[in-house]
Amino acid sequence: MAESAEQNSDFCSSLCNLTNNDDVEAVLKGQKGMLARIEKTNHMILNCNNISEQQLEMMTSRYRRHTNLLKDMKKDLQSVHARIRRLKRILELKNPDSWTIIEEEANKKIVLKEMEKDTPDLMDFNNVSINDGDPKGET
Repeated sequence: MAESAEQNSDFCSSLCNLTNNDDVEAVLKGQKGMLARIEKTNHMILNCNNISEQQLEMMTSRYRRHTNLLKDMKKDLQSVHARIRRLKRILELKNPDSWTIIEEEANKKIVLKEMEKDTPDLMDFNNVSINDGDPKGET
């Protein structure tokens, strides 16, 4: 057993002689520098996460407020449309003849608008004069 302890100490001393103390110190110094940089980076990431969390909370509350506002607006619009439909029915029951005339006029306007959309390149022949075709303006 004494021989193995002696061999172990010889091995350790020879191993220590193989390493250069300056190299070991340079490695330790490099590791400490990297550790400091990693700690700074970790601190910056934590700050970024905190800021992001605060922004998320703020935007979530805004999103909820806007969503509630849109829901209220939808309810209001549905109420307005229901009132309009009710008023239309009342007017239709009171004055059925005038209501049909109004519907016909509205349908005519819709058809005219659709025709204008379908044929925008056609000229309006009501506003064309005879001299429009003559480049010199002579008749």
